[in-house]
Amino acid sequence: MTSLSSRKIHLIASVIILVVIAICYGHTLHYPFVNWDDYKLVRDHPYNKSLDWENLKNLLNPFVTGSVKIVRDFSHAVDFSIWGNNTTGFHLGNLAFYAISSLLVFSLLRQLLRNDLAAMFGALLFVTHPLHVESITWLSARKEALGATFFLLALLIYIRKARPGSPKRGVYWSVCFLCYLLAIFSKETAVVLPAIIVIYEAAFGDRTNKDFGIVRRSL
Repeated sequence: MTSLSSRKIHLIASVIILVVIAICYGHTLHYPFVNWDDYKLVRDHPYNKSLDWENLKNLLNPFVTGSVKIVRDFSHAVDFSIWGNNTTGFHLGNLAFYAISSLLVFSLLRQLLRNDLAAMFGALLFVTHPLHVESITWLSARKEALGATFFLLALLIYIRKARPGSPKRGVYWSVCFLCYLLAIFSKETAVVLPAIIVIYEAAFGDRTNKDFGIVRRSL
């Protein structure tokens, strides 16, 4: 398979994933705020209606808001500055982050499985899983897609650019760590990333050395 055909397959699979997301969740763009924390955490939040510095100092301070999910809250402040109370824009943001995280799942599976078709079906399983409905339709749950996006970015940057022997490793480590922090401040469960990296190294090891890594040795 030539590199050109591989890129075409990657593009086609990505388009298929995005189309499936649009089919499954496009109707959510017309949903209102859900009276299940959306009122408290989004619509009536006292500090997410403006991006001026005085307001941001409160919004980004967990001791003021009582929440460490400051990336999610900041994203809602951006939504309010663009869309006002038009919830279509908020749901568009949820869909956008979900689409990005789904494409990152596809990229990660390609990296691990080395098979575009298997990676696409794995990503489609992720996209259509019913457990994700809440994180898309419920605006307060944007933390899920945001956390997944930055978590997967950090993991992929580590795998592709920041492993031992990689050129400019220090630069990519810094970017990886920044994504890690953004993931944590989107959803706290992202703190497990270092453990996931250890598991990756134990299972897959060096991509250039087939004798290293439990799973890699079996492929």
